[in-house]
Parts: sequence; structure tokens; C-alpha cells
Amino acid sequence: MKHTLFVLILLLTNLNGYSQRKSITVTYYKALKAITDKTNNSPSQLKGLSYKLLIDENESEFFLEKSLTNDIQKSNSRFAKRGGGDGVYYTNKNESYDLHQRERNGIQFLIKKETNPYKWKITKEHKIISGYKCYKATAIHKGYNPMRQKEFVQYITAWFAPEISIPYGPVDYYGLPGLVLEAQNGGVYFIANKIELNSKNKISKPTKGKLISYKEFEEMLLKEFKDRFGDRKFTRSKN
Repeated sequence: MKHTLFVLILLLTNLNGYSQRKSITVTYYKALKAITDKTNNSPSQLKGLSYKLLIDENESEFFLEKSLTNDIQKSNSRFAKRGGGDGVYYTNKNESYDLHQRERNGIQFLIKKETNPYKWKITKEHKIISGYKCYKATAIHKGYNPMRQKEFVQYITAWFAPEISIPYGPVDYYGLPGLVLEAQNGGVYFIANKIELNSKNKISKPTKGKLISYKEFEEMLLKEFKDRFGDRKFTRSKN
């Protein structure tokens, strides 16, 4: 009961917080930290990997920003797709699905994904990110990896700012009563380092690419795997 009351207070207190902010731009950097690292050390920033989240009243667009530091970008390019962040992620609260535009083997795809896939548990734990008081929310996401032919579990943490009362965030980490300024999935982090309120931006719904469901995309990956390695299971090396 106390937890429910706490969430209601967050919602009611910030109900009109976005009314004067028609457009927002957030810049995030990607960072890594070993899952086995239980210290309070900050994750290591991957220089050259900068992401933009464009927001208006009804929709958002998240994508990797072209970096001016191309040499640094190349050194970290192998991490660009790790933990999400590859291609363009588009969300519209008036539509029943999200879109993820990404390239695979030289072919552009438009992948239809479930809207707001996470069931968040909001806690009273909080910290300051980019000058905003953020509260911690957690979610458990269960899925199936067709290439490894096994189920997996992801433990996701998001820190959201009720003061900026919009339900958006990086990649597909959204659906909370406030803007997500930090998201963690395993050892991969997206952390906001610049927030532009009342910014002027133009959100473009991605239209180029072969329209395909998320399930169909997974089946395509499995077929690619079987064509290359046969009908055997892939086992991760213990080294």
C-alpha cells in the first residue's frame, strides 16, 4: 500500500510538468562495467559513442549520433550494438507498436516490436543525475535466444526524473512517470550527460526497410545460424 501511494504521489506531483516543454533533446553516452564488479565504481565511458533521444508530446526517436572523433569511434565500434543502440528506435504513444530500424547483412529492416515491454517496479532509492533527482526502477525481462536455442533473463535498472514527467527513455527503456536519464542492462549503461528543454527538433518516423515482426526477425537469425553452423546448438565457451 505504501509503495502504491508513493507511485501515485510521483504521478500527481508531476502531472503538469511537461505541459510547457513541447520538445526535449537528451544526449547519452554508453558505458560498460563488469557484471562481477560489485563496487561503487562508475562504469567506463566508451568515448565516441554518443546517442540522441528526440522527444515531443507524442513520440520519441533514439539513435547513435555520428561522431566527430572517428578514430575513437572505430576503437569502440564493436560495442556500438552491444546492449542495444544500433539503428533507430521509434516510439509513438498513439500506436500499438514500436519500430526498430536496423541493418543486417546489407539489408535494411523495420522491426515491429511490442510497445512498452517492461513491468517496472519503482523504488524509493534515488540519486542525482545531470542535476535532476532520479528514482530507481527495476524490471526482469525473459526471452528466448534463437541462435543459442535457450531462454535468457535480463535484469534491467532505470533511473527516471519525475521533474521531467514524460514517459520516454533510451532504446526501449520507457514507460515510467519521468524521463529515464540512466538505464542499465547487465554491464551496459546509457547515461544522460546533456538535457535540452524546449529544444527544436524534428522527429522522423522511420519508413525505409523491409517491414517485419520481431518474431520473424528472430526466425531469420535462427535460419542464418543453421545455414552457417548446421542444426546444432551453439555453446558458449567457458574461457
